[in-house]
Amino acid sequence: DSLKNVSVARELLRHAALGLAANPGVELQPLCIYVRGLLVTHLPPLKAAKSGAGATGAAAGGGSTVAAPVALVGSVRQPATEPGVTSGSGRNPLAHELLAFGVSLLLSALRRSCFSPADPHHLALLEPLLPLLQRAMRADSDAVVSLSLRTVGALMSYPMPSLPEHSTALLERTLAILKRAASAKGSELVSIGVKVVIALLRKPPAVRGGGAGKAPDRRKRKGADAGLEGGEGGGNRDGDGAVDGDDGSDEGADGAESSAERGLEVGGGDGMDEDEGEDDEEEDEDDDGDGYGGGSVAAKLRRKVGGGARLNESQLRWLITFVSVHLDDALLQSSLFGLLRVIFGRQFVLPEIYDLVLVLGDMVMQADASAVRHAAGQLFVTFLLTYPLGPKRLQQHFNFMVTNLNYPVAVGRLSLLSLLTTVIDRLPL
Repeated sequence: DSLKNVSVARELLRHAALGLAANPGVELQPLCIYVRGLLVTHLPPLKAAKSGAGATGAAAGGGSTVAAPVALVGSVRQPATEPGVTSGSGRNPLAHELLAFGVSLLLSALRRSCFSPADPHHLALLEPLLPLLQRAMRADSDAVVSLSLRTVGALMSYPMPSLPEHSTALLERTLAILKRAASAKGSELVSIGVKVVIALLRKPPAVRGGGAGKAPDRRKRKGADAGLEGGEGGGNRDGDGAVDGDDGSDEGADGAESSAERGLEVGGGDGMDEDEGEDDEEEDEDDDGDGYGGGSVAAKLRRKVGGGARLNESQLRWLITFVSVHLDDALLQSSLFGLLRVIFGRQFVLPEIYDLVLVLGDMVMQADASAVRHAAGQLFVTFLLTYPLGPKRLQQHFNFMVTNLNYPVAVGRLSLLSLLTTVIDRLPL
């Protein structure tokens, strides 16, 4: 465990990883079995936190339990490992190196597109590794955490059926990593973390409703998506503690704003589809001009992977603050706009979101890049079409657009005029 021995082991494992990546004879199933075996062997053991619940379930069933199907030893779900070589606590320096080695093998295969998102067999190989990567993201080694986050980011391109089951826990851990790395401006790890958050928050394809590009009448919309936990005040709570809220547009001038102050997720699936103008840069590049009608047809038809993770109010508030602080970072802008599209698509409501929209309005005029003005305009339109707004708030936004038509910079005036035209065309009056 000396520093010299660990350095030698790291170099040996690096060369082994390069050799395995270059070897055409390495098959995916043995590779996944080997990676899972390394992770199972060297990750800290799970605490038996649910043992009490299991005992209760056995008692309720009359003392008999139904045995879970046991996977074949030597398969991905049950790799053959030797108890004598386990690292126990997972804090051993050599265990960290072996964990990093195993994760890097999987990441290399994903980057080389060895797995096909359309192949059920490949998805079955990857699924058992997802909860282990979640545990690896809690390792004491920064290298293991960084590699694990990058690997989870690569896995977000694969529609694994079990992703919604793990999405909330993965989101919690990813946000914890982002909080640690957020001070590093332009960090690649932050960018990857934001993209992971986008995929985890995006609704799974099976539960997405509504027609993309069709403007809903927010004054007729009722119901809730029950996706924001820990809301304060009114609304009906379901079994998970989520809050259902009405848009409050018929409750007077400030009814909608009072709903926003409670921290709700509103809308029932007939709002703007999350795929409309999604987070990838190439979608922005496909849109020519300064219109705000949505992304390209090819982008809309792409199947999006989503976890439908649940956010509590404090997590959402931190995310909005994070976006506000880093929105001027050119390296993160595309990802942050994608994150806002997903948040707006889920129709989370907090007072901070209403404040952020004012910043987006300024960016429509003041941003130097045409793509940034376009993305900010799309979000501004989405907000006006789908969020609960009282007459005073709505009038405030119209006054902003009209009074700034004399903005001294020509491109800013044109962007604002295009935005105003789109709002008038699409806003139900």
